[in-house]
Amino acid sequence: MRNLSSRLGQLLETVQKFISESAAKIDLIEERGFQSARAVSRERIELIAEAVAKGLSADEADVIRRRRLLVMLGELDEDELALLKAYGRSYGGQDRKAFEGINRHDPVHLRTSTEDR
Repeated sequence: MRNLSSRLGQLLETVQKFISESAAKIDLIEERGFQSARAVSRERIELIAEAVAKGLSADEADVIRRRRLLVMLGELDEDELALLKAYGRSYGGQDRKAFEGINRHDPVHLRTSTEDR
């Protein structure tokens, strides 16, 4: 146990040194903290954690892109995120049933009633 504790302590020091060398990585971790605190679903928390984990091992430019992605993710609610995922799955006709689980309004056309419009 002592040996394991010592190794974990060394690993923690290494990770802290690695992260503290980059302001962008610190910013990415802070953004993750804010968004995780506001997240309502487990799936969203996992998306945030994955973006941060991959961002911490990336170069500076990719870290900035990942933070930008997290900011955009924070502006989407659960319905918008579901629509975006369905669109991604249906892109190029890969998943023709991607939108079946999405609650959407019927499309408006010339014969649509005024009430429905």
